[in-house]
Amino acid sequence: MTLTTDLSVQPAGALRFGWRRDTVIRWLLPAPAVLFLLMFTVVPLVDTLWLSFHHVRLGREPAWTGLANYARIFSDHSFWIALRNTALFTGLAVAFELILGLALALLLFGEVTKWRSVLRTAFLLPMVMSPVVVGITWRALLTPGFGWISQMTGGSIGFLSDPDFALFTLVLVDVWQWTPFMFVLLLSGLLSIPAEILEAARIDGANGWQRLRRIILPSLAPLISVVVLLRSIDAFKIFDLVFNLTQGGPGISTETLAFYIYRLSFKAYDLGYGAAISVALSVLISVLISLFLRLGRAPKEVG
Repeated sequence: MTLTTDLSVQPAGALRFGWRRDTVIRWLLPAPAVLFLLMFTVVPLVDTLWLSFHHVRLGREPAWTGLANYARIFSDHSFWIALRNTALFTGLAVAFELILGLALALLLFGEVTKWRSVLRTAFLLPMVMSPVVVGITWRALLTPGFGWISQMTGGSIGFLSDPDFALFTLVLVDVWQWTPFMFVLLLSGLLSIPAEILEAARIDGANGWQRLRRIILPSLAPLISVVVLLRSIDAFKIFDLVFNLTQGGPGISTETLAFYIYRLSFKAYDLGYGAAISVALSVLISVLISLFLRLGRAPKEVG
């Protein structure tokens, strides 16, 4: 006597039960993640969008204003200064981090391989430090009459008190902390390039610059696009360094969009306008990401 496993002889009720059970399992497994996403992402976004259409003050009922908060942005001089500061900070910080990260990655990819693990660990230390610790440490280093960096310059440069230097000081600190992010990812990309290709180019007479320009950089181009995009998004939202080092000063010379939103919402208690700028910042970042991805997918000319 033989047993058959032909589904055609299985009871129809068993098949329906099995189908329902599989369907329930498929829905139950991602349910916690979906609920978490809804609670901590979608709900705050919807609430922020709702606030942006209202005039909200503490102790008062929200009043519907329509697009008035968004129209106010175009005539807000402080907003445009904050946008300029944010764009300048992002451009300078990401550019320097990319150049230094690539230089360090090439250094460890080359002749000093026996020190690679030690140096890689040392370079990663700034990135794993808390932003609060980074801010307090650099504030102490730059404080006139106390910090050794300020003492080295004789106190002639107001790193945090001079409007001409304060924003570039923030760039310096951000480069110090986040260059390791570029470095570790670019080094991983370099180590993934087949050694045979580089060796063949060297045997054919290609010097270091030619190998960099014709083999290494083209191979790293997709990775460079990703790390630049990620760091640009993160830098565009910079808040912690501004809060810990300058509080947006002197004046508003280092006030970024994120800090301006904080000042409006939690110091001036203008929650509706702060929410409108938050929405505008989210839209701006989304547009920049779309443009960046579109440029990255642009077809290359065949020469």
